[in-house]
Amino acid sequence: MKFIKALVVVVVVILITVVIMGMTADPEYRVERTVKIDACYGDIYAKISDFHSWNEWGPWAINDPSCEYLYEGEMAAVGMKSIWNGEPDITGSGSMTCTEISDAGIIFDLDFVTPHQSTSKGSMLMEQAEDGINVTWSSYGQFSGFMEKIFMGVLMDMDEMMGPMFEQGLGDLKILVEEMPRSDFEPQSMEMEEFHYIGKKMEMNVADLSQEVYASAFGEIFSAMMVAEATPHASMKSMTVWHEFDQETLDGVFEIAMPVASAVEVGEGLTTGTIAAGSCMVGEHVGSYDTSADMWYQMEGYVDCNRIELGGYPIEMYMNGPAEQELDPNNWVTHIIYPLADTGDSTEGIADASDEGEGDHDHEEGEEGHD
Repeated sequence: MKFIKALVVVVVVILITVVIMGMTADPEYRVERTVKIDACYGDIYAKISDFHSWNEWGPWAINDPSCEYLYEGEMAAVGMKSIWNGEPDITGSGSMTCTEISDAGIIFDLDFVTPHQSTSKGSMLMEQAEDGINVTWSSYGQFSGFMEKIFMGVLMDMDEMMGPMFEQGLGDLKILVEEMPRSDFEPQSMEMEEFHYIGKKMEMNVADLSQEVYASAFGEIFSAMMVAEATPHASMKSMTVWHEFDQETLDGVFEIAMPVASAVEVGEGLTTGTIAAGSCMVGEHVGSYDTSADMWYQMEGYVDCNRIELGGYPIEMYMNGPAEQELDPNNWVTHIIYPLADTGDSTEGIADASDEGEGDHDHEEGEEGHD
C-alpha cells in the first residue's frame, strides 16, 4: 500500500513538473543546421529551388523510397508545391509550398497531415562564406496548443528529432553538388573607358540574322557618321549590344553599333548611346562568328557559378574581322564583354540579370550574320 501511495506521489510530482515546464516552455521552436559547400552557386541553387530535385538529396526521400510525390505549379517559383504520402512513421503525409524565392534561396510553408496535423515554416538559404557557400536549412513555428507544447516541446525535443535529418540531407546535398563538374574557364579582367556609339536597334529572331542585315545596318550607321562628321573611336571596334535574348525562342533585342570619338546626334531610325566606364569581364573567341556560342556559354556559366552581378548589357565586339580587312574567318577575334556592377567586390552580389535581358545569351544559332 505504501508503495502504491509513493508511486502515486511520484506520478503526481512528475505530472506537475511537466505541466509547469509546459507553462513556462517557449511556445516557439526553431530547428536549424548549416553546411559549407565548395561548389558553384548555380548548382546549389538549382538543387534547392526546384522541389523535384529535393528527392536527389532529401533525407525523407532516401529513408522512405516508397513515398509517392505529386508536384504542382511552376518549379523554382512562388507557388510551387510538393505533396507527399509515405510511411506514417517516416515521412507521413503533407505538403510543402514555396511562399518566397530569391537569389538567396527559398522560404516555404509546411503542412503535415500525418502522423499528426501541424503547420510550420521552413527555409533553405545560402550565404557567401570563405572558401564556399553556407547553406542553412531551417524549420520554425509555434506549438498550436498547450498539449502540443507539452508533448513536442517538453517530452520530445524538436531539435533532436529533426536536426539529424537536416544534417543527413545537407551532407548528401554537399556530396551531390561538390561532385558536379566545374569549368576551369577564367575570363580576362578589363577596365573599360567611357565611350559613345551610333547604333541600329533591332528586334529579331537570331535565326534570321544574315550578312545582309549587318551590311545594311552598318551602311546606315556609316552614312550617319559622315553627315555628323563623326570619327570612329580610336580603340573600340564595331559591336552588337545585346539588350534581351530568349534562349527558348531565340528572339533578341539588340543594337548593331559603331563606337565614335564623341557624342553626336543622328536622324530617325538610328540610336545613340554611351557605355559607362568600369570593370568588365572579357571572353575572347577566335574563329568564325557562328562558332562563338561556346564562349557565351562559358561566360554565362562563370557568372552563374561565381554569383557575378552585372552592371550593363553584354557586348559582342568584333576586334578583328571583315571590317578590319581580315578575310580569313579562322583569324577573326571577338570579345564577349560583360560590364560588372560597381559593388566594390563583384563576387558579393548574386546575379539577377534576366529581367534586364542580361541573362540567357545562347548564341548557338544565328551568328552567321557576321560572315
